[in-house]
Amino acid sequence: MKVKGTLSATLVGAAIAAGVAFVGCGTTNNVDTGGKTSHLGESCTRTFDCASGLVCLENVCFATAPVAEAGVSEGGEAGVVSTGPHLGLLNESCQTSSDCKAPLECLGNSCEVVSYNLTSTGKSCTGECNTAADCCELPVALSPSIQGWFSFTDGGIEVPHFLQQSSSVRCEDLLAFVGGDATVCNAATFSFNEQGLAEGCFYYDTYCKCAATTWACNNNACSYTAPCTTNSTTAGGCPNETRTGRALGATCNMPVGAATGTCQAGCATAADCSNTFPTGSGHECSQSDAGTGDCTCYQSACYFKCTKDIDCASGSTCDTTTSLCKKSGCTTAGDCVQSTGNPLAQCNAGACQIACTNDVECAPPSTICASGFCKAAGCSSDANCTSSTHLFCVTATSTTYTSAVTN
Repeated sequence: MKVKGTLSATLVGAAIAAGVAFVGCGTTNNVDTGGKTSHLGESCTRTFDCASGLVCLENVCFATAPVAEAGVSEGGEAGVVSTGPHLGLLNESCQTSSDCKAPLECLGNSCEVVSYNLTSTGKSCTGECNTAADCCELPVALSPSIQGWFSFTDGGIEVPHFLQQSSSVRCEDLLAFVGGDATVCNAATFSFNEQGLAEGCFYYDTYCKCAATTWACNNNACSYTAPCTTNSTTAGGCPNETRTGRALGATCNMPVGAATGTCQAGCATAADCSNTFPTGSGHECSQSDAGTGDCTCYQSACYFKCTKDIDCASGSTCDTTTSLCKKSGCTTAGDCVQSTGNPLAQCNAGACQIACTNDVECAPPSTICASGFCKAAGCSSDANCTSSTHLFCVTATSTTYTSAVTN
């Protein structure tokens, strides 16, 4: 057969090569075996050092599936053909990157992922909404105080209604609670025995049957815009949370003599600032402070405003555009090394960032190496946002502001 002829020729060639080696080297045997000399459990530096069927993991040869594949021999007969040297897989030992299977590279004598092929998007999964309609949704963990029973008169008959105790409530539960017909919620007033009904109607109208003006979406955050008449969570009141569970002030701001007011979870202007509104950084601006011009309203939160750097805490400067304090920028790499405690920290465009050459030097896949510095990978679409509450992928806020500590 042709295969036998080829084998014989190969053996003859090997014998001739061995004879040449013998003549050239005398009685000294220093022929390179080409690896494959370490057996199961023996030491190695790469998989090529291990006998066939073994791989090098943490410098020890371990058993694995044979590195071979079915093929056709030179004579056309089926058999096994060599696939070449085994290239290291993830976490297998190596000496150089050429020992690893692409795109792995050799880091610390181990084949590792170096690049995750991600780019820093500058976005984050923090948006509550893109449109006002996104805000008309029950909070996932809503558990109203109305769980229990109430009764109201229907055609002269007291009709009892019951809301089952559960970890969360759905719109279908609320509709069943009010009797299956939401028109009962159109009543101008509710009797003492119907206070449970009034609260059930409030939640249904607020989160399930929203009108066009019930909610607004500003800066990807939900705000309640329907008119109010009371501070309680009943008909005419203000909700105390958004669909994501973010707390709202639930304060009905009614001008003197007005029939209705507006729900304000925060300020609209500096004059709105009072102790009932959320503050920017734990420093409350009272109404009297607002009158003296000490307060400013930024993104619905009240802050003590600054006029110069010395008004801010150490490490912060006064931003003249917003009249708020922000973290001081760096000027040298030494500033960053001291503030972060990381010797790889550099001052880049006035901000301290960690220098890198590949993703593995950061904290992939959430933090990757982009333009030579470790940066948040960010999201590229809503599909990247995986929390239990649906959030939107929006442009991240780059600057954090705080109140002045004095002025």
